[in-house]
Amino acid sequence: MTKGDLVEIIWRDTHVAATPGWLTVQDHAEWCKDCGDVVKSCGYYVGECKDFYQLVGDMDDKPDDPYYLRPINIAKGFIKKIRVVRKAK
Repeated sequence: MTKGDLVEIIWRDTHVAATPGWLTVQDHAEWCKDCGDVVKSCGYYVGECKDFYQLVGDMDDKPDDPYYLRPINIAKGFIKKIRVVRKAK
C-alpha cells in the first residue's frame, strides 16, 4: 500500500465492554478467536508500524502537508482481508 491509498480492511475487533482479567497465552488466543465482531473499516492509508496499519477517515487536499481526521489503528494480527479500493494520485 502507498500513502494516500483508499483501502478497505476486514478485521476482527476484539474490544468488548466486559474485558476479562489476566489470561494465559492459550486462554487469550481462545478469547480472541471467539470474541468481538468482524468489521469493515475504510479509510486512507497513512502508514504502519510493526503491529498496526494506520488509517484516517478524512484527509485534506494538500498532498505535501495534509491534515488528518478520524485516525484508526488496526492490529495486523486481526486482519482477515485488505483491498485497495483506489490508488493514491
